[in-house]
Amino acid sequence: MKLTKTILISCVLCLFPQPLSAQDIAKERSDTVTFYFNCASSMFNSGASSDKEIYDELVALILSIDRKHNDTIHVTLRGSASPEGNAAMNLALSSRRVDALHHKLLESLSQRNIKYATQYIGDNWDELKLLISTSDIADKDAILNLIDLPLETKKAGKVVSTRKRSMMTYKGGSAWSELNKRFFPQLRKTEVVVEYVVVTQPEQPAVTEPEPEPKPQPSPEPEPVKEEVVVEEIQPTQIPVAEAKCHREFLFALKTNLLYDALAVPNIGIEFPLK
Repeated sequence: MKLTKTILISCVLCLFPQPLSAQDIAKERSDTVTFYFNCASSMFNSGASSDKEIYDELVALILSIDRKHNDTIHVTLRGSASPEGNAAMNLALSSRRVDALHHKLLESLSQRNIKYATQYIGDNWDELKLLISTSDIADKDAILNLIDLPLETKKAGKVVSTRKRSMMTYKGGSAWSELNKRFFPQLRKTEVVVEYVVVTQPEQPAVTEPEPEPKPQPSPEPEPVKEEVVVEEIQPTQIPVAEAKCHREFLFALKTNLLYDALAVPNIGIEFPLK
């Protein structure tokens, strides 16, 4: 069956304070590409246009890391299945999904320094629980309680009930049908986690010149004190003056002209004030 054309790329960046030298800082980074499969299928066809686009995205990512960082790349392939079949069948289905992709990567990246690891999950109950807990599905709490049941319950060495059977019969199977429609397709997948180390140098802090200290402002000159001038009003004082009694005497003067005297011309005059 054909691989569905879905790709999910997520990136998680973690910093570890383990410098390789006095200047270098090592950062561990992981990128994840997820491939989704049809129910009960492990077929991976990189020749199909949609599947090729997904696969090329993964190969380009690994090649880019190899060119930039030139260090060992760790690739983990993790496969899972939805819980329709029995546990053993789903575990085998998970391994086939992982191996199909693993073999293809070995062919495409044979000359690269890559270390591979594989994980087969089988029934992906943990992710199903997470999907349900973050959804708005009806009877969410009751369904989550069913997921917390043991995988099998035995009495006298015989299996009397299972988690899957309890979930399939809850509410006449309507809840199981809703889970199959909304969440099971997201469990049929292989995740490819690419982990590598990035070595960088810390950014040098920008050197800023210290701002000059502000010059002290001169103290403001004190305002001159205005003296109040008190103007005393001087009242005029009248001083009584006694009237002086004047007695004008009658004055007169006799005069003569010397020029006329020299010529023997008789000359005489009388002067007296008019007032």
